Amino acid sequence: MASMEMHAFSHDALLDNQLPDLVEERIDTAYGKVKISIYGNRDKHPLITFHDLALDSDSNFQNFFQFVSIAEFTEKFCIYNINAPGQEVDAQTLPDTFVYPSMDGLAKIVETVVDYYELQSVIAFGVGVGANVLLRYALLNQRRLDALILVNCVANTAGWIEWAYQKMNLRYLRGSGMNTFTVDYLMWHHFGRRLDECSPDIVRQYRVYFQHLPNPTNLAMFIESYVK
Repeated sequence: MASMEMHAFSHDALLDNQLPDLVEERIDTAYGKVKISIYGNRDKHPLITFHDLALDSDSNFQNFFQFVSIAEFTEKFCIYNINAPGQEVDAQTLPDTFVYPSMDGLAKIVETVVDYYELQSVIAFGVGVGANVLLRYALLNQRRLDALILVNCVANTAGWIEWAYQKMNLRYLRGSGMNTFTVDYLMWHHFGRRLDECSPDIVRQYRVYFQHLPNPTNLAMFIESYVK
């Protein structure tokens, strides 16, 4: 699975393939509007996704769909990519007064999305923090799940070392924006200790992507929910 997540990709080329089937909608939740990217015929079986830290639904899952033609995939499924509040690339900076959802709150957002689109049963696919969110959703909605796919799921709370790292990340992100300390943490979060085993071009691509994340304040809120 690691080869799928970290495979080199061409963002523009993939979007060109997906655009004919893509619909982007923003729906109301208890935490404001949330962006949903929908691919395929809504009469097909629904597959919902939830992304990891520092990625939105497009940047997290486009690599996976490179392994299958999106046209072939949407012959059988309709994909609902759910973005955590403020994590999409084009998101506005959330105000300081915004109360960011807890991990359980993010699971409630998933529930709201499923109810909004009147999905009777779904396949759920989550990565990293998104896997944790969908696991929480699954525990409360077992009858609505046909399958649950979790990649790099961390089901327990952050340990003391990671908690300390995250507190530093929050301080830096809110004080000075994207920074070397946070980028290094994100590289560890996504690659673990396998950096030396990965293509230098791929590692560089992800590092540059993280260095230029447009909403460090929003990312700080997402991280804070994750470590609580």
